Amino acid sequence: MQKPVSFRSIIQFSLKKYAIWFGGWTFAALMLASNEFSDAYRAGFEGDTWEPWVWIFSGVYALSLVTPVIIYFCHRWPLDHENWLSTILKFILLYFPVMITFVTIMHSIRHVVYLMVRGTYYPIDDYVGRYIYELNKGITLFLAILFLTYTYISLRRIQESKIEAARLQGELNLARLENLQRQLQPHFLFNTLNAISNTMYEDVDKADSIIGRLSELLRFSLTTSQQPFVTLKQELEITRAFLEIALLRYGDKLQTKYNIDQSSVDIMVPSMILQPLVENALKYAVEVSNGTGTIEIITKVLGEELQIDIIDSGAQENSDDTVPSFGIGLSNTRTRLEYLYANKHSLKIIKQENGGTNVSLTLPIDKIIEENDG
Repeated sequence: MQKPVSFRSIIQFSLKKYAIWFGGWTFAALMLASNEFSDAYRAGFEGDTWEPWVWIFSGVYALSLVTPVIIYFCHRWPLDHENWLSTILKFILLYFPVMITFVTIMHSIRHVVYLMVRGTYYPIDDYVGRYIYELNKGITLFLAILFLTYTYISLRRIQESKIEAARLQGELNLARLENLQRQLQPHFLFNTLNAISNTMYEDVDKADSIIGRLSELLRFSLTTSQQPFVTLKQELEITRAFLEIALLRYGDKLQTKYNIDQSSVDIMVPSMILQPLVENALKYAVEVSNGTGTIEIITKVLGEELQIDIIDSGAQENSDDTVPSFGIGLSNTRTRLEYLYANKHSLKIIKQENGGTNVSLTLPIDKIIEENDG
């Protein structure tokens, strides 16, 4: 529903806006007066040179004073399918008081100027005829103001509708992103609790260590849960904590490597974006492997892009060329990236010659924070 427009809001200009308003009407008066001057003398006008200028300027300035009233009622009376007839009738009734006021102001200005220069503008007994003439002539001006005002109102409402639609779409996307992120965290928590359950009967101390690291990881995760973006440094800290839990669980069966480009650590990335990728690597390189599995995280800056590679060594007994499929975590990751970056990112699963897999993520560097002074 449109917010009602007050008359005060129509006339409440700043000094700059008043200057623009006055300047615009003055420019229009100059253009019209020059034409009026030429037409008058071509038609055989024998009066003084200043008279056509007074006629035009008095009319334009008088019109500038009554125009805000017309604009105000254009905002108050919608010209839509339901109200167009009543609006037209209202403007027919409004025309007479507004235009009588316009003619009165215009003629008052002319009378003052003529009295100052040479005498009366026209005989007093000719008032009625003058008013009838000006009222008939003013219909075109009145309709022109209505047309321009309603055109402006329509264009502004279209623009406001687009802005509102974009805002609502943004809120919807944000809600979807938050929902996806909430899906990731229980998924990760369930897997970790399942790992604790499997470990506690074999090694209580190890299970206790996993619970301790999980507590730290959840505490850190909660501090960034309301942030759609974090620095790569923060994201790597979460990922390291997750891998430390995995190391406690798998022991010598898992090896981790990090090759971090220091110029990339302050780049903003979506929060919790690496954990499902690392979890996928654990699933296909460690859990199903009889030997030692390796997970390596590599980051590097390539021009205006950040590339993150998560490379696993693959399962030893997996000798075919099948590329691991995306589970719920990775599927959500794809969806989140689409919402955040549209087609300005890439997420590829590349089969390695040694049987491992490289999940390569490329993001545009469009959100960077400055390094803290402390």
